[in-house]
Amino acid sequence: MLYQNYGDVVIFVPDTSKALKQVILETGKENTFKIDPNIKKYHVKLTKPTLDDYRDDAGRLIDGLKACYKYLEDEIKIDYSCLLDLPDVLRKSQWDVIATLLDDREIIAVEEGNVDKVYGIAIDLGTTTIAAYLCELATGKVLFRDSMVNPQVCYGDDVVSRITYVMMNKDGLEKMNSLIIKELNRLIERMAESCGKAAQMISEVVIVCNTAMHHIALNINPSYLGCSPFTSVVRSSLDIKARDLGLNIMDGGNVHFLPIEAGFVGADNIAVLISEEPYKQDKKILIIDIGTNGEIAFGNRERLLVTSCATGPALEGAQIKFGMRAAPGAIEGVRIDEVSLEPSIKIIGDDKWHDGSIMVNVKGICGSGIIDAVAEMIKSGIVDKNGTIVKKNTSPRVRKDEKGKMEYVLLWNYENELGMDISITQKDIRAVQLAKAAFMQVQEYF
Repeated sequence: MLYQNYGDVVIFVPDTSKALKQVILETGKENTFKIDPNIKKYHVKLTKPTLDDYRDDAGRLIDGLKACYKYLEDEIKIDYSCLLDLPDVLRKSQWDVIATLLDDREIIAVEEGNVDKVYGIAIDLGTTTIAAYLCELATGKVLFRDSMVNPQVCYGDDVVSRITYVMMNKDGLEKMNSLIIKELNRLIERMAESCGKAAQMISEVVIVCNTAMHHIALNINPSYLGCSPFTSVVRSSLDIKARDLGLNIMDGGNVHFLPIEAGFVGADNIAVLISEEPYKQDKKILIIDIGTNGEIAFGNRERLLVTSCATGPALEGAQIKFGMRAAPGAIEGVRIDEVSLEPSIKIIGDDKWHDGSIMVNVKGICGSGIIDAVAEMIKSGIVDKNGTIVKKNTSPRVRKDEKGKMEYVLLWNYENELGMDISITQKDIRAVQLAKAAFMQVQEYF
């Protein structure tokens, strides 16, 4: 209901709604692979121009690189942004410079001094969550990790909602594209500063995402993804100048988008397949990407099947009454005693399990927490096989809410600093059921 305001108002934003720093999985299975970055730096000392050798500056640099590094391609071009500062950099450095090359074919930066570090950022642009890793490209070392909520959630929780927004609003694509580019720049700037670097020192960004997020990030109309036969505008990998996308990294920096597959199965799934290599295995492997746009891959070297499903954001903490992103203060683990129905909880940022005997600083429950809670409620008989919360024994934790709907209370208001009864509702259970049903349905086709 809307009310007309006639004066000053004070708006209280509870902790459960605040944009807290998100927690992402920082480590996982480590694969061994050869480090061969797309961006490399080459030191070269050039001869000064004379009346007998009056080659242009760019040509002198390219010839010098080929003379020092015989394996470089015959055709090397130079990015326009380099030409703007090239004469001053060469002369100030006494013709002793570091050239940054993209794919050994294009000079994208020229610097003086022994600047041998090359930096890049890998970004997983999810429908709900964005995760990023700042890396040292020559070694593969991860220097910093960060994440954020995808700001496009205000236009819809899932990819179909966002495609619909584009179709129904003339400036819908422009709004969502400018919003995501703005927030990616903030993320890049924050990560660079955290490592004591300037964003302009980042040479390359690699982005993976589903097909809808891919098109919106590129400012490409995704409307035809929303109707049969669900065709994308482009499937192949793309290399685009950062300045053309509006990303504030090195002026001549490269932004690489991995190829997408088909329909809503995008570059994020390609990244998983490259990492896990099921196409090299004899045994059949099942890979599940649990996200707002769920993706499943199944098979081996003989045959590999891949599909996607509209999971919804419940498993990422959204559409849950006390749901939140994985951030400090979020419940990430739940145990329920099968006799007393008393819970124990584990909170992000605290390694201990809490049973309600002391006050805890809880702000909500994240995706892993809701999965744990539902599983424990089924195990203890609070939820039946149909997903219905049922009254069991005399535990006051299983009760009806103010609307007469069943819920299970994880924490009473006097057990947490939020000052509210934190519960799992019947609606929460249904949201998890819908997410699981989406995955189970597509698995039947395998």
